[in-house]
Order: sequence, then structure tokens, then C-alpha cells
Amino acid sequence: MILIDTGAWYALSDAQERHHGHAVALFGRMTTGAHGRMVTSD
Repeated sequence: MILIDTGAWYALSDAQERHHGHAVALFGRMTTGAHGRMVTSD
């Protein structure tokens, strides 16, 4: 199980954020279950 925090969601959604490319690549791998189940909180 991997906790996804606000910073990760921000990096994924903002193409101008300096870690955007890494976030997109990691999210792509995580959607296949490569690193376990994603969870987040409110």
C-alpha cells in the first residue's frame, strides 16, 4: 500500500511542475499495481 499525498497529485496534474514527468511515469506504473495499492486521505 502506498500513500499518495497532495504533492504527488499536484505534480501529476500540473504540467509546469518540475516533477511532473516523474509523477506521470510513476502513476502509470502504479495503475498496473506495480508498487502495491494506492491510497489517499482527505
